Amino acid sequence: MDEVKPDICCQNTRFDATKPDLPTIEDIQKDNGETEETRICGLETLRQKLKELEDIEACLDEEFLLRFLRVESFDSLRAFQRLKNFYDMQEEMLEMFKHCSIDASVVQSMPYFWALPYRPKNNSALLVVTMEILPDAYKRNSCR
Repeated sequence: MDEVKPDICCQNTRFDATKPDLPTIEDIQKDNGETEETRICGLETLRQKLKELEDIEACLDEEFLLRFLRVESFDSLRAFQRLKNFYDMQEEMLEMFKHCSIDASVVQSMPYFWALPYRPKNNSALLVVTMEILPDAYKRNSCR
């Protein structure tokens, strides 16, 4: 008889954080076009463009901005557009929560997850998930 193996998403897996070695980091930076020059230039460009925006009080922290530069391979214009999209989405979600008032007892009585009755402009749904131990039957069904 064949042994039934559980789906990997249902297993309790722990990944310990490790710090990659210097050659690995250098290879990643090279593949991504990250040099001291691209970092400095990209950060200056992003900070300048963000300061020009009147309706956004942007975070100018180096590590925060580097995330956007790295995901766009140090293309400052694309990183800036991604940042603007981030702040637009943040504003949209904050606006949606301002008009959402649900009694805490109602939320606590809902099983596992539910969707807010309101939709943002792009008509997506905002799901709220309660963090608790799910029954085994639910785990098996959600992994397929």
